[in-house]
This record gives sequence, C-alpha cells and structure tokens, in this order.
Amino acid sequence: MVRRTGNRGQARQACVRSDDQGTTQARRSRVIIHKIDRSARNLKDWADLGELIDAGVEVHFANEGLDLTSRGGRLSADIQAVVASDFIRNLREETKKGFYGRLKQGILPMPAPVGYRDVGPGQPKELDPAMSPLVRHLFELYSSGQANFELLEEEAERIGLRGRSGNKITKNGLSTLLNNPFYTGIIRIVKTGQTFHGAHQPLITKALFDRVHDILEGKTNTHHSPRLPVPQASEVQAVRPYLDRRNAQGLHLLPLPDSRLPRNHDPRGSRGLSNA
Repeated sequence: MVRRTGNRGQARQACVRSDDQGTTQARRSRVIIHKIDRSARNLKDWADLGELIDAGVEVHFANEGLDLTSRGGRLSADIQAVVASDFIRNLREETKKGFYGRLKQGILPMPAPVGYRDVGPGQPKELDPAMSPLVRHLFELYSSGQANFELLEEEAERIGLRGRSGNKITKNGLSTLLNNPFYTGIIRIVKTGQTFHGAHQPLITKALFDRVHDILEGKTNTHHSPRLPVPQASEVQAVRPYLDRRNAQGLHLLPLPDSRLPRNHDPRGSRGLSNA
C-alpha cells in the first residue's frame, strides 16, 4: 500500500483529474479498506464509494474476497452495505435511548461545564469548590449592569478562572457560560432545545440567571438608566484598574460614586459616556 487516507473525499479528488478541455480521466489507483462496514456508515457513504469504483478506482476489502468489477460481486457488496448501514442506524437509536434515559434521571451524560466536576458515570455533576465561586462572581458582576464582555474577560483572567482544557476563557466561552441554564439546575440540549430538570446542585438562582439573560438580549438598559444598582465595594475594587485606564482617556463608562468623575458628568448622556 502506497498511501493510506481516512478521507474518502480527498481520495476521490486524488484519483480523478480534469484536463484543460474539461474532460475527466481517472488515474489508475487502488483503495484498500478493512471491512465493508468501515466504508458504509450510511448509504450515502457507500454511494460515494460506488462512484470511485465507477471512475476506475480499484477498491479492495481486506476481510472480504469480493470482486467489485463483476455484477455479482457488486450485488453482494451492496447487500452487505445495506446490512451495515442498518446496524449503524440501530446502534444510533440505542445510544439515543441511553442518552435520554440519563437526561430524564437529571444526569448530564457529557463533560461538566466550568464550575462543576465529573464524579463518575451515572452520577450528577458536583460543584467544583475552586471554580464554582469564580463562576458565580462573574454572573453577579455582569448582572450588576456595570460590566461588558471585555471587562468580564479581564476579570476572569485576574481571578484565575480557566476552562476545562486549562486555557483562558474567551468572549465566546463567556457567552456560552452566561447562557447556560445548567447553573440554575436545568439541563438544556442546545441542538433540540429540550430541557430537563437536573439532579445536580444549582450554582446560582433563576432570578440571577434571568437578570443576566435580559442584559444579554438587550431587554435591560445598562447604559443610562438612573436606577442602576450601585456596585458593592468588592466589585468596585475588582474593576477599578479597568476604570482608571478609561478615565485616563477622558471616558467615564460607569456611573460610580467617585470624586474622580467631573461635576458636569451626566449618567443620562449618550450611551453613558461623557468627555472630561
């Protein structure tokens, strides 16, 4: 065997060449596959393989003595491909049953999100004592209406919050985190939109999650509302380095009670910004 490839699309492109006149010629090439069921996860895959055979590519199966150049050999291979496709379809259905069976028990059959940890198969996720307080802190900070994603990213880096892989959390990761109802005790399947009541301990209240969700969807005006809650001292201390850099540029982003704000500062100004 000269070369092995796991991508049938690339193999087909390597075997078929188009000349300048637009005609298609097949180069003499051979493909060796372990078994038919490895090449026919579904009937579409088998049809693609059939196009390679029709294009002149020699296809051989290591565990099957089939002559795919003959009518009888192709018929036998087609029958085995249909059986293999049905086996995969049945396996998929059985996997779905087990997956949704766990969900109905309130157990997430996938890796735990940031702030939780896996404790074994068939067990609810447990709060991570090191990361869960940091995740709650980001929810509370964003719900105050005084922080955007840039500030949250800096704060996550400062407090040492990391993703499952150990890398820093990006803005996309923050969006996934803030939109995940798992932290309120609800398991949501993003692909289907289905929700299940989880057996794990919630990290935040539903009221806090709804407040964050309203801000994310723009339902809550966080730019110039005079009724915004004043952040706590701990929150001000956390965001102070970011504010100092902005204030040095003459932009006052937050209506914080601070003597550094100019006397003519109006929090009701356009987008909450005023020039010093």
